[in-house]
Order: sequence, then C-alpha cells, then structure tokens
Amino acid sequence: MIGNLPAAVNAAVYGPGTPASDYPAEDNTTQGGVNLMSLLSYGSDAISAAFDEPLDKATVLAIASPFIVA
Repeated sequence: MIGNLPAAVNAAVYGPGTPASDYPAEDNTTQGGVNLMSLLSYGSDAISAAFDEPLDKATVLAIASPFIVA
C-alpha cells in the first residue's frame, strides 16, 4: 500500500489494465514481445522497474478519483 491510499487505488497502480494484454501489470518483464528475463542478467524487479506500462482510461480514473473534486 502506498501511504494511506485505499487498496483499490493501489490495485489500479500496480495491477493490469483492461485488456491485460495491452495494459500489463507493473511487474511486467516483457517489452516489445521479448521476455527480458531470458536476455539480461538482472532480477525481475530491476527489469520491471526500467519501463512504465501504459494505462487505460478506467485505470487512470481509478487512480485520480480520490483527488478529483466535483
């Protein structure tokens, strides 16, 4: 959990989007169709941290909703 954010917000940040094939989770180690774990001698944490995954609209709204004032 990040700070005091609700679990649903954390799930949106670290989990996969919809569809997961286009919006993978934060622990993704495949880039451009290549599994980097088979090519590099770094751990999965280092490889997954090297890239930012795209976010779908629903995920962005789930992350931002606690900060949006209507």
